[in-house]
Amino acid sequence: MKGLYIGRFDPFHLGHLKAHDLFCKLVDEVKIGIGAQKETDLLSLEERVKGVCENTGVQPIELEDLDSNHPFYWDWGKYVLRKVEDVEIIATGNNYVKEDFIKNSIPVLWLPRYDNISGTIIRSKINDGDDSWKLLVPEKTKLLVLTSINYGRPK
Repeated sequence: MKGLYIGRFDPFHLGHLKAHDLFCKLVDEVKIGIGAQKETDLLSLEERVKGVCENTGVQPIELEDLDSNHPFYWDWGKYVLRKVEDVEIIATGNNYVKEDFIKNSIPVLWLPRYDNISGTIIRSKINDGDDSWKLLVPEKTKLLVLTSINYGRPK
């Protein structure tokens, strides 16, 4: 079975790693879809791609946010299924993503928050100068964040 794990990965943290490892036990092949760049992201798209690749060995596929003129604007799940072929199950921790695939009759593995870790919490700690964020990410992500052009910039 081929699965697609979808996330923003800003930054890739220990919860993502646990979820990836769990998903790998359930499917034969894992593909990873990474959300498009947003103005509020800590890391650039290139840095997020690098973080996913370095921590999982999987080259992620960029999944665009669709504007209202796009034919699949109201069905982002269908857009993803056309872009990433041969997917039989989706793994996500995002309710909107879950709903998009359920309406396309694709099974969804709901990924719980591990140890209350989230990208939002990590970004907040970084912005507040709280170094405890370093305990919530793999070493490769820590190095990536510390060398990011955005690290230390006020938001």
